[in-house]
Amino acid sequence: MKPNWRRWIFGAIIGVNMLIGLTAYLMRDNLFRELIQPAVPFQVDEPPPLPDYSDAAAWALRPQESSPDQGKADVFIVHPTTAWSGSTGWNMDIADNVARTRLETIALPNHAEPFAGAGPLWVPRYRQAVLFALLSQRDDSREALNLAYEDVERAFEAFRAARDPKRPFVLVGLGQGGLHVMRLLQQKGDLGPMLAATYLIDQPVPESLYEGPQAVPGFPRPCQTAQQTRCLISFTSLDGGDRRGEHILTQRSTIWTQARGYHAIEGAPIACINPLTGSQAQTHAGPGTNRGSAAASGLERGTEPALLPGETGAICRNGLLWVEVNRPAALSRARFELGTFYKITGYNLFYAALANDVETRLANLK
Repeated sequence: MKPNWRRWIFGAIIGVNMLIGLTAYLMRDNLFRELIQPAVPFQVDEPPPLPDYSDAAAWALRPQESSPDQGKADVFIVHPTTAWSGSTGWNMDIADNVARTRLETIALPNHAEPFAGAGPLWVPRYRQAVLFALLSQRDDSREALNLAYEDVERAFEAFRAARDPKRPFVLVGLGQGGLHVMRLLQQKGDLGPMLAATYLIDQPVPESLYEGPQAVPGFPRPCQTAQQTRCLISFTSLDGGDRRGEHILTQRSTIWTQARGYHAIEGAPIACINPLTGSQAQTHAGPGTNRGSAAASGLERGTEPALLPGETGAICRNGLLWVEVNRPAALSRARFELGTFYKITGYNLFYAALANDVETRLANLK
């Protein structure tokens, strides 16, 4: 009888561990949020030092004053979230080593460099809200996003003051950076004919900002062709069949509107421009149209990544950009890591497409 009891006990232990593992998997979003949640309320949190945008140290990338103008435009890029843990507060110091390393080794080579062919890149460091602020609708989260936006607005004004107003410029916002650029466009109004193109990537943009009774004057409308200028290129990509991700993006994504400030998107219709076609058309662009994805993490500035052509196609459907899931591991999210859905990717599925898109639009600017 004793061996039977041992088998029962051993089986029970295995069953309990499997149950714990299954529960942790099903509750992984809640578990991840708990792990990265700031420990103190925003009101008692000590904000990091204010960046000085007259100082080169406040910029991740900025052209040298002594260097001649290159390219056809100036490119102002607001980077995505690279501060995941809230252990040090609601907003991250621009000097934080972990967030800076992610920015310089992952975000810049994968997501900023595709725009380098257009001209000098201006990428401000800002007191970004930590990732938890984008995953909740708490007052603390809104305050953290407000503080981050104030830095972005000051950096943009420094950018405008330093550049030739007769020269075209491009706006790019990625992830949290897309949220801040979306707000910037609403608060600054029409930025004039020199704004050649606006890219809001992996940040849902409600259609109500550019059409209908609540449309914001001057907010760029979606591009209808790959040659059109002074228009919006916006997409939020998602692996095909990811219904959980679809719900998160279409219901819980944070947006900013003049009427309500920061709030959840709650199913509002979303803009989607396919980067493989440069248009709103909801037709499938097959892998053959993709000139090259890239896994550029860790590459030094100026190093061209090895492009991987034809690895995925894409289609705009219900406001989201759906992509094929059968891709090399280097172009896929980590499978067994908490919060990978919310973190910046160490690759860019549309690296070559974006590089070509911005250069084509600038070539057609009149």
